[in-house]
Amino acid sequence: MQRETIYTYAAIAIIAIIGFSLYANSLHGEFIWDDDLLIRDNIYLRDIRYVPRFFTENINAGAGQFGSFYRPVLMLSLMLDYAITRLDTFGYHVTTVVWHILAALCVFWFISILFKDRLLAFITALFFVAHPVQAEDVAYITGRADSMAFVFMLLATICYIRYTNRQRTADLIGVQALFVVGLLTKETAIILPAILLLYNYISTTRPRVKALLPVSLLAVAYIILRLFIIKSSPIHTGNFSTISLRIPGFLVALTNYFRILLFPFDLYSGYGQHIFKYSDPKAITAIVLLSGIVIYLLINRKRQRLVIFSCLWFFILLAPVSNIIYPASDYMAGRYLYMASVGFFLVLAHALATGSRTRRYRVSSLLIILVILGFWGNLTVRHNLYWRSTVDFYRRTIAMNPRNSKAYNNLGNAYFMKGEYTKALDCYKRAIELDPRNEEAYNNLGATYSDVLGSKTSAIMAFKQAIRIRPGYATSYYNLALAYDDLGRKEEALETYQKAIEFRPRYQAAYHNMAVIYYEMGRYDEAIQAYDKALSVGWKGVPEFEKMLAPYREDK
Repeated sequence: MQRETIYTYAAIAIIAIIGFSLYANSLHGEFIWDDDLLIRDNIYLRDIRYVPRFFTENINAGAGQFGSFYRPVLMLSLMLDYAITRLDTFGYHVTTVVWHILAALCVFWFISILFKDRLLAFITALFFVAHPVQAEDVAYITGRADSMAFVFMLLATICYIRYTNRQRTADLIGVQALFVVGLLTKETAIILPAILLLYNYISTTRPRVKALLPVSLLAVAYIILRLFIIKSSPIHTGNFSTISLRIPGFLVALTNYFRILLFPFDLYSGYGQHIFKYSDPKAITAIVLLSGIVIYLLINRKRQRLVIFSCLWFFILLAPVSNIIYPASDYMAGRYLYMASVGFFLVLAHALATGSRTRRYRVSSLLIILVILGFWGNLTVRHNLYWRSTVDFYRRTIAMNPRNSKAYNNLGNAYFMKGEYTKALDCYKRAIELDPRNEEAYNNLGATYSDVLGSKTSAIMAFKQAIRIRPGYATSYYNLALAYDDLGRKEEALETYQKAIEFRPRYQAAYHNMAVIYYEMGRYDEAIQAYDKALSVGWKGVPEFEKMLAPYREDK
């Protein structure tokens, strides 16, 4: 075996070992944030017959919720995990860590091909796999969407580089196929055409129209699919409705990102939406930094090819989540840096790789690399603890951002699941106090009043408020119907179940409950129709109730 091959295998092994070692303490973490919605409450994961719906509905549909995202490949990966481990979080976490390591290995491969420097690629990949900012995508199960999409994007770019050099049809097909899979994994993959053009610019090669044109057409087709067929858009509104309000926030975020990449202390999830001014010190700092970077690159544009590539990579990959192109749910987030951070790591690795090749700085460069890996790795291990416990996660998030209404609502859910209903109630009320338009908090408040405290009147008021905020909120209609039924208001319950079904046509439980009410009212034909409809949309059936309906089926 040649020495270069041995070095490559050794590099791959070291990257994988470090990746697993740093995230070993995250493998028994609980379901957190959207994990509950996408995994625990998602009935689509439980039956392979639901697979076609991954490609026609949003990612929250299996939990009976409306969602802004369309990620069928992510859902397929979660379904595979469910088939193997059911709801044991260990298996899900292992898969997520594996995807992160695969992303690091693709970074290693990509940089090796691009700059023909294995040491540079190795150091860059080590920094990528070890930095604690990545924990938001690795210690968090459904955060794997970034790792997965990044793998497909890097592989597509590698295929494009190979096609540019040797014009093989297999590489051309690979670019397009991997791009499609990336798009179906996460929306940020749509930036791939810009990455391919960046390669052409840096390598001074002519863009390959045969590859770029199909990719561009696929991107347009994807946008049309999302907006007009699936009717799902990643755009959020709220405080970021106009670009003039979002740009200062991006500048503040940029300063924070530079600080996080260098000194990743006090990381957390859920920065929320905030309005900033251009006069904010961090916005001014970002303007100065950007000006300095632009001036430096203009002066050294012919000599610093790697630095130019790194800077452009950073801002291109950050663009989809920058709050400039469209509003995002948070003005900044650690997960937004997952792909973009490679640009930062590449510049740092370049400086250290250059030093390690000179006799004078070899030892000091290697020591600096080890210190950085030890420093970042230690913080990663510690940061993983933040993601292990649902209650601890939201309590820390609130400690770092006391005005995070969503975090209070989710902390309330965590307390509710543990049977601490008084704490849950307080959290829901605080969530509403911080954001009077938090419809989920109103719905959860109503469910607590109804199911735990038995206060149906207060529950009905809360459900109605949730519906006023979001008129198409099927879950609140369903819960409101339950409250009406408990109070004996059968006709109102039936009407409200019908509203729930209007907004969620495949609402199995709503059909079943309507069938029960019809039966109790002696309207047996309607009970049979409602129950059969429940079965037709996937309801598993209740044998006892079927026996009750059987005589009336025979009469009919």
